[in-house]
Amino acid sequence: MPLDGPRSVTVAQAAAWLRTSEQKLLLQNRIRALARSMDNGTWAVRKHQDKPVHICDGELLNGHHRLWAVLLHGHPQQMWVREDVGDAEQ
Repeated sequence: MPLDGPRSVTVAQAAAWLRTSEQKLLLQNRIRALARSMDNGTWAVRKHQDKPVHICDGELLNGHHRLWAVLLHGHPQQMWVREDVGDAEQ
């Protein structure tokens, strides 16, 4: 799926994607900083700031810290998401 714009990621969607991922080393300070920026309204969607949240064949590959921050914040957030399915894009 091409990146055609940011989309709203709900708390439920963030939790579901995180369940598809293998355990990853998480930086708690990074998660708290992202959640604080979401809480105080300074969270900004930037296409090239980070790699997009990336899901391939239903498994989360990138975006763990941002998704955990959505859970901590407790409200949907706009972010770039890329979902790929199998070899369809190759």
